[in-house]
Amino acid sequence: MENVSESNVNKNTVLIITTLACLVTCLIPTAIPIALPSIGKEFSMEAILLGWVATSFVLASAVTMVPFGRIADIYGRRKIFTYGILLFAISAFLCAISNSTIMLISFRALQGIGGAMVWVPTVAILTSVFTAEERGRAIGINTGAVYVGLSLGPFFGGLLTQHFGWRSIFYFIALLSALVAIFAFWKLKEEWAESRGEKFDIVGSLLLSISLIVIAYGFTVLPTTLGIVLVLLGVLGLLVFARFEAKTESPLLNVSLFRKNSIIIIPMLITCPLCRIVARVPAATPKNFLSTELMTALVLGAAKNPAPRPKTIKIKIIFLRLDSSVKRDKR
Repeated sequence: MENVSESNVNKNTVLIITTLACLVTCLIPTAIPIALPSIGKEFSMEAILLGWVATSFVLASAVTMVPFGRIADIYGRRKIFTYGILLFAISAFLCAISNSTIMLISFRALQGIGGAMVWVPTVAILTSVFTAEERGRAIGINTGAVYVGLSLGPFFGGLLTQHFGWRSIFYFIALLSALVAIFAFWKLKEEWAESRGEKFDIVGSLLLSISLIVIAYGFTVLPTTLGIVLVLLGVLGLLVFARFEAKTESPLLNVSLFRKNSIIIIPMLITCPLCRIVARVPAATPKNFLSTELMTALVLGAAKNPAPRPKTIKIKIIFLRLDSSVKRDKR
């Protein structure tokens, strides 16, 4: 039986708000790498530390996505979504006024948490509002906005950095996010919480978060012995997490979904190497900006829509080959 809201909620309003939120929040992951040389010059940052300006955002969002998905199911998706876009706006402003490396990286991590709070409940909200016949169109529009945001990010990032400085990117995003947040608080009144009253799995959340952080940091120091050990420990932590979730009464993640739907494993296997490539690309090198942006878009796209059609995969492969050809010609 479908769980569709029966109240007089305006479906088009919900679609517009969620689409605008995804569009705005997806501008920043691909806009900031363009500004990294300017940021590094102002703060005199070395390449590894400069990479954490981008990595802290991605890592924070990845670590908190699953926990916030569960929290949204228990306490309300609208609540998590609206406070998420508000947090995203505030953290963008804080990034813009940062006067040190630690401040910038910390506020970027906070912004990643805000992004996760927006991205996670979006599709669930659309599923709750639209019927089965309407969901394909609604989710398709929303997913399209994600790719538009990822595509426009480098353009706006380069334009704003060149004419107004790297801080203008955060001011611009803060303004847009604040407008979307006001619109969301004003128009979204319905609440959706299918698991209200259930317990939140704190232990599972900690296991997952620590494991992902250890793996991510291990990747940054590969191929050293420490990096290999950290990655192996992180993978072991994920196995412990999966076993714990299979036995707990109110799991953070229903691991049985992976056994019943083996096709989910395929995009995961594709995404992991892409994440590895993005982590190792020298972000401060201008000649690598194109490949960095492309790989980031592919990674985030795979996470948002984990089962692309073959035609989509072929198009992405063509772009990768074109990127490689351009680099060979330059050499």
